[in-house]
Amino acid sequence: MARWRNNREQKAESNDRKKRAKAAALRAEERKIQADAWGDRAVAAELRANEAEEKLRTETRRVGEFQEILRAHVRNSQTRQRALEDDLGRCRAALDILQSRSQFRPRVLRQGPRMQLYRDQTTQLEEEIQDMADQVDSANRRPDSEDPTRQPFADQVFPNRNLDTCFSCKTIRQPSMNLGPRPGQGACR
Repeated sequence: MARWRNNREQKAESNDRKKRAKAAALRAEERKIQADAWGDRAVAAELRANEAEEKLRTETRRVGEFQEILRAHVRNSQTRQRALEDDLGRCRAALDILQSRSQFRPRVLRQGPRMQLYRDQTTQLEEEIQDMADQVDSANRRPDSEDPTRQPFADQVFPNRNLDTCFSCKTIRQPSMNLGPRPGQGACR
């Protein structure tokens, strides 16, 4: 009877040991799975960080390219504006030369075909100057202008450009007047 009881106790102890060993193995396996999950999370976080860094580098490169394009556009606009201002100055100088020559001609020569040719050249130069002044105005109105409140270049060059002026006798005629001298038909006629 005592031997049977001892066998039963031994068997119970053996079963307890097996259960404890099995529970320990299960806990170890659980810890291993949890460590793997943490490792997977760390790897995933590192991958996400690498992707974000690559996106940041790409965006930085794109911003740099866009800034370079903008700088080139500003340089081209400034070069074009300087060229227009130079052309405008040359045309104004040519117009002044034509006007100074006409002032010293006799009154008889101001009525013939030479005077008509002079008037045609003057009108053509005036139109070219007005076109260039409009182009310079539009260049001054661009968004990257240094000072948007500054006076346009054409207004500095032509303070009375809204007035009709006879280039022969310098008579100014207001646009609102229906009477008075017209360009080329002032008191010099």
